[in-house]
Amino acid sequence: MNKGGGGITWRSVLIGLVLASALCAITPYNDYVVGNTYIAGNHFPVGAVAVLLLLSLLNFLLYRTRGSAFLSPGETAVVYVIIMVTSGLPSSGLLRYMIPCGTVPYYYASGGNQWELLFWDRIPVWLAVSDPAAHTWFWEGMPAGESLPWRPWVTMMSHWSIFFGALWVMMICMAALVRKQWADRERLAFPLVQFPVEVLRGDDRGPSAPFFTGRLVWIGAGAVFLIHLVNGMHQQLPALPEIPTFWYLDPYITDRPWNAIVPMYLGLFFSAVGFGYLLSLEVAAGFWASVLFIKFEAVVLSALGYEGTSAWSGVISEITRAQQMGGLLAIAFVLFWLLPSSPSPSSSSGSFGARSQKR
Repeated sequence: MNKGGGGITWRSVLIGLVLASALCAITPYNDYVVGNTYIAGNHFPVGAVAVLLLLSLLNFLLYRTRGSAFLSPGETAVVYVIIMVTSGLPSSGLLRYMIPCGTVPYYYASGGNQWELLFWDRIPVWLAVSDPAAHTWFWEGMPAGESLPWRPWVTMMSHWSIFFGALWVMMICMAALVRKQWADRERLAFPLVQFPVEVLRGDDRGPSAPFFTGRLVWIGAGAVFLIHLVNGMHQQLPALPEIPTFWYLDPYITDRPWNAIVPMYLGLFFSAVGFGYLLSLEVAAGFWASVLFIKFEAVVLSALGYEGTSAWSGVISEITRAQQMGGLLAIAFVLFWLLPSSPSPSSSSGSFGARSQKR
């Protein structure tokens, strides 16, 4: 690891880990206590993007005032990647679902469902939180003056961390396997990579200068900020007007079989609009067509007498979920079928080597 000047340096890794730890620490309070926008709840983690923009702006201002930046573009990219990978752990990527699931078998057990007789004896001690105080206080709150029972939580989390560590290694290996197929052969667009590349691109005016001096950047960011500012003030002061960005259509779709398409809404998600612009036409059209197909199929199944809706309940949602899983398995099969025909690293390095020799 380099000591400075490159991308992966001790400084960039240390800053990335410190900032990632800070975001992981404040995420539960932000998400579940304040009820604010999730720091890492979707395809575009707000926390990682905020750190990227703040560090890039700091580098740009320091270069303009002192002639040198705090971090190189490569180091800033390393910090961004570390936070991007870890920001989902305390939120939708892991703990948002894992911790409640570890308490459900015991907290929701009752005489009616008889879970105690059905499967309590089949649950290992390390798999879930069986301590009555721990799982009860998790859902109902800890009484004043009591101390947190750490032992059952540490037992469960320490054992599950082994599995999730292995899962991370597996996903990294899979990413390494499919990289050449996706990046070199199919030349797929990766919006999560394109965005930081655009932000970190520099010129003779300094790092990230084209981004922070771009008029369209400030117009677009300012418009979105203004809309969210107005709507945020409306939440605190309902007398203030609101700029609508979300419209539910479910109340207007009540007759069968058309009500099987719920949930149906029109939403203006600015990050999704930006990422849709960066996607290839084929991928974007595939997303759109798949949603329309699921809705159309739900209407047909409802007309045939099946109960439920396209996404929430009943037999129809079970059918669509099974189809989605089948589609993922089919894509995985085709992908791994094509992997043996991907260009080998030796052939790629040979072509680059020949090119460098000609120069």
